[in-house]
Amino acid sequence: MANDLKYLNKEILFTDTTAITVGSIPSNAYVVDIIVNVETLFNSGGADTIDIGTVADPDHFVDGVVVSATGKASVTLLNGGIVQNSNDPTIVQAIYIPAATAPSAGKAKITVLYAYNEDS
Repeated sequence: MANDLKYLNKEILFTDTTAITVGSIPSNAYVVDIIVNVETLFNSGGADTIDIGTVADPDHFVDGVVVSATGKASVTLLNGGIVQNSNDPTIVQAIYIPAATAPSAGKAKITVLYAYNEDS
C-alpha cells in the first residue's frame, strides 16, 4: 500500500473575511504541509493573517500566518497535520483576518499537501 501525495489549491482575497472552502480531504489522509504564497500583500495597516482549518476548528492547521508581505509566508503546521477522525471527508477552510482598517488589496494562493492511501 502506497501513500500518494495530493494537493488542494485555492486563492484567497482581501474580501474573504468569512470562511471559504479550500477543498476536501479524504478521511484516511493527513496534511503534510501547507504553503501560503502571497501574490499581493494584504494592506489593512497591520499584521494581517490567515487561519486555515476545518468547519469545527477554523485554525486547526494554521493559526495566524502573517500575509502583510509578498512571497512565501512562514507557516507553522499545527496538530501534526492530523485530520480529525471521521469516516467522512474533512472540509478544509480558510479565512482572512484584517488587523486594522478595511483593506483594499490582498491575494494569496493556499496549497494544502496531503498524503492519502488509496488502498485503504
